[in-house]
Amino acid sequence: MTLEHAAGIIETQTYRLPISEFLVKRFKCEKPLWQHVALPYLNPRSLFTTNYDELIELGYKHYVKQLDIIRNDRTPMPDRTVLYKPNGSISHANQKVGQGGLVITQLDYLEMIADYRDMLGKAMTGFGQSCVLTIGYSFGGMDIGAELFTIRKQRADIPWYAVFPRNDPQVRAMYSKRWQIEQINATFEEFWEELDNEIDFLPNNLKHSKKNALTTAGTIQ
Repeated sequence: MTLEHAAGIIETQTYRLPISEFLVKRFKCEKPLWQHVALPYLNPRSLFTTNYDELIELGYKHYVKQLDIIRNDRTPMPDRTVLYKPNGSISHANQKVGQGGLVITQLDYLEMIADYRDMLGKAMTGFGQSCVLTIGYSFGGMDIGAELFTIRKQRADIPWYAVFPRNDPQVRAMYSKRWQIEQINATFEEFWEELDNEIDFLPNNLKHSKKNALTTAGTIQ
């Protein structure tokens, strides 16, 4: 039995509110990680996350260019980095699915399939030859993975990279041959450090102060 199937059965016994409250408590975070504070300085055109947490939002909190968080089919605001959250966010856990409410049960996933397709298509519209980067996603989830695979077949000329810590030549070859995606063996934090060493995109107060980044994040402009 899958987790979303089990959640659907539990919902019939306890209703939705106790499940949402449990998930909010589990995924609530007060401070961003260093890599999320560093993320805005790469100036991504758009971001897409299936996570409930607000780590990306917290990382952007003190950055000049603010996020436009999309949980429905609203047109993004101009001059903002777009953050697509199709599975909802703990900040809107009591809203309806599709309007920020958490995608929890099997029926929720079925309801959101069309939205996944729409959000992914919009997130990658107009990329041209720009890089598409996935971090920490294994492509194992059939809902998102199927849509990504469809987009990849249509736009195989766009460079794609997948960052996750696994040094396995067979896995790397599978991604390269079947998906035309090059896997980078690194954690999110390791990749950010290596990328900064190559293209120098981080401000000085983040380059050598990872341990202090969370305490200095409030002064970043």
